[in-house]
Amino acid sequence: MSILTLFSAIGLLMLILAIIYSYLSRKAEFPVDAADINNFVLPLPAKPSVVVLPFQAVTEISSDKLIANSLTTNIYNELAQEKLFFVISNLSSNKLSGLSLRVKETAERLGVRYIISGSLERWDNGYRFFLTVIDSLSGERIIADSFDKSKSNIFEFRPLIMGKIYGAIGVDIERKGQALGTLLSNNDNSLWLKLSNYSSNRLSRDPKRVFESLRALEKMYEDGSRAYEILLEIAATYRVVFDLESEYFNAIRRKEIITQGLFYSSQAIAVKPEDSRAYSVKSDFLELSGKRNKSYEFKRKAASIGDNSFVANWDWAVALAKQQKYKKALPFMQQSLRLNPLHTAGLLQELAQLQYNARQPEAALETLSDVLAIRPASIPSNLMRIFILGSLGKMSEAKAAATNLLKLHPKFSLSAVVRGNIDYNVIYGPTWFQLMNQAGLPD
Repeated sequence: MSILTLFSAIGLLMLILAIIYSYLSRKAEFPVDAADINNFVLPLPAKPSVVVLPFQAVTEISSDKLIANSLTTNIYNELAQEKLFFVISNLSSNKLSGLSLRVKETAERLGVRYIISGSLERWDNGYRFFLTVIDSLSGERIIADSFDKSKSNIFEFRPLIMGKIYGAIGVDIERKGQALGTLLSNNDNSLWLKLSNYSSNRLSRDPKRVFESLRALEKMYEDGSRAYEILLEIAATYRVVFDLESEYFNAIRRKEIITQGLFYSSQAIAVKPEDSRAYSVKSDFLELSGKRNKSYEFKRKAASIGDNSFVANWDWAVALAKQQKYKKALPFMQQSLRLNPLHTAGLLQELAQLQYNARQPEAALETLSDVLAIRPASIPSNLMRIFILGSLGKMSEAKAAATNLLKLHPKFSLSAVVRGNIDYNVIYGPTWFQLMNQAGLPD
């Protein structure tokens, strides 16, 4: 080997080492935004797990925001109907709207692998949609694509987005039933946007907006529309109308609202029997009509086909608990909370009560610790914890918990609790009072 060749080889080696050093230095300075599976708050499901973050409109124009929100809802609903996926409820994902969160934080907080996000901006005579799908475990953007559509064809974004998502996640799925676009007519963008606006009005629970939407929706039905989403929206709107009028309607009006709700939810089920949402709405109206057993049948059906539905799983868990089938109810309630990881402390409190009723007091104590971490001064949670500790023979811990409760509420007394007829998720009786007194709580 000549001297020149040797120096060339050494030079090449030095260059390679310099490149490696530069790469490692930049990686240390700017680490990949990826989740650590060991830091997940909740374990990853066996199925591909997905969260659809609310799509953002680049402009502040209300119609653009409506389109972005509509696309978010449609993509979420379609993914949620697939049993091959685990899809985080929009009750949780909507809470992240507009927040600048890192991939690591989002994935570890929700316990999810794939993060779907998007944005909509105006382009020439139409719109451009940017889609991103990130594998949170690697931090890789497995999809970073854009689509352009004219204003008259914006509904075509939905199948394009869905095709990209299925391809990115690597799930080969045979589509069944009719897509929303087919049901509404691919070329009727105005109808799609109207429906999205009516849904927004319903969620606002503003009486004027709700009743205006109901009139317009029923006009659609009178004009011959039998699309699933329209039928479902009418039924769901009647459910809100029931709540809005419940303080002053008479028996005739009450029966009329329930009858209409049952009619439209039944029609929706006939059009799309594989979607759990209409079953959940119909079960509500059946319960309001006093047909509890029939209502339970529809709640059970909704839960059996609504793997990704927080509402279906939660409602069936509550129904089973009312029948004192606590152990059967537990997995459904746990599934509903897993789907909605950013749930409230109140829902955790109900889980703790169910765990105790299912004879899992230690699990109930763990759940109550989570509740008290969120709202330490909660009287119901503290009382339940004291009661369970006492019933397990852990009286020293019960006394410490009672002392802490009295520090938080110096004027607390057991008699005031009973006098106020407040539901503290405990059964008042001799044993309960005895344990409370032993723990040091005053009558």
